[in-house]
Amino acid sequence: MKYKLLLFAFPFFLTSCIKETILVEPDPNPGPNPNCQEQNTIFGPDNQAAKIVANLVFAGEVYDFQMLTPDTGYIFGGSPTNSTAVLLKTCNGGKTFGPSNLKVSFLPIGCHFKDAKTGIVTMQNVEGCPTCINVPTFAITRDGGSSWSNGTIANMKGNLYFPRFDEQGRIYAILHNHPSIALVVSEDSGANWDTLFTSPDLSFIYQDFAYAIQGEQIYVLGVGGKLFVIDRQGNLEKTLSLPDNFLNNLHILDAQNMLYSNFNGTQQTKDGGNTWRPLNGTAPHVIAFESPQKVVVLQSKGQCGSDIIFSQDALALTTDGGQTYQEAQTPASNLRYIFKGAQRIGQGKHLAIFGRQLVELNIPQ
Repeated sequence: MKYKLLLFAFPFFLTSCIKETILVEPDPNPGPNPNCQEQNTIFGPDNQAAKIVANLVFAGEVYDFQMLTPDTGYIFGGSPTNSTAVLLKTCNGGKTFGPSNLKVSFLPIGCHFKDAKTGIVTMQNVEGCPTCINVPTFAITRDGGSSWSNGTIANMKGNLYFPRFDEQGRIYAILHNHPSIALVVSEDSGANWDTLFTSPDLSFIYQDFAYAIQGEQIYVLGVGGKLFVIDRQGNLEKTLSLPDNFLNNLHILDAQNMLYSNFNGTQQTKDGGNTWRPLNGTAPHVIAFESPQKVVVLQSKGQCGSDIIFSQDALALTTDGGQTYQEAQTPASNLRYIFKGAQRIGQGKHLAIFGRQLVELNIPQ
């Protein structure tokens, strides 16, 4: 997920789930390209065409995607070029989405929902700029987006990135006030905030991944391939060393088994991060991490010398920890660049967003 800055005006409003559809038919395949054969149909690892659940219709692109239940989910997106943003809600597994008038007076940075009702949007407060010192600003909903309450952190300066809820409802975020960076937390729904962890080696504000919460640990990315493991009280337990500095994502199955990916491929650990090994192939994204042996990835099948088609990529399944793969025989165009996220909604079933398409992926059992 990429946190991009947008500009749009207040107040917040999100309609309840509606029955009307806002979907359109996909554009037909434009045909062959002189440099690469363009392929827009996405095939699963079983070589069956993935089911298109919805074609998303709004200005701009997807920034964040969450399914809270198999039926209820949110998509946060927009366009910085025309200063708009949107928060869409589905109550039927993505078949239709209710439009909203998500409008704020500051630049939105991040969005996250704890459940179907409770969510947060963080913003860049630019009052008094260019000489301003940003006041951390956010808005919280407790009724699924129908109403929002606005908040600021009076005793802190900077902007809140990567907001996240844990299962108890605590809110975490990265507070950036150049050059300082800290992981901050609120235990009372945003009324009060405290610094949980900071280090001069934290430098990930422009990365796609900042931290992950798993069990009683929080994994926080630092410079030079450092991964800090802290407890819920902010105490440093250990520092892991990664083979790479930049991560697209970090997937944690348990304290021993983790995967991360970037455009160099995917790395796996089975001993809590003490050692890492690459999965065979070139997989810039992990789609599903079912077990240490069973992983669905996006395999790069080649680059294309075109202004429209940059790569050919195929969904692939390994059931032996990356030794062998079952993969789509027909790659699709640009999947590595338009992949926006995937969510597990049931046994062997995931929803994923590629560009403006929400597709259902069935993983062979």
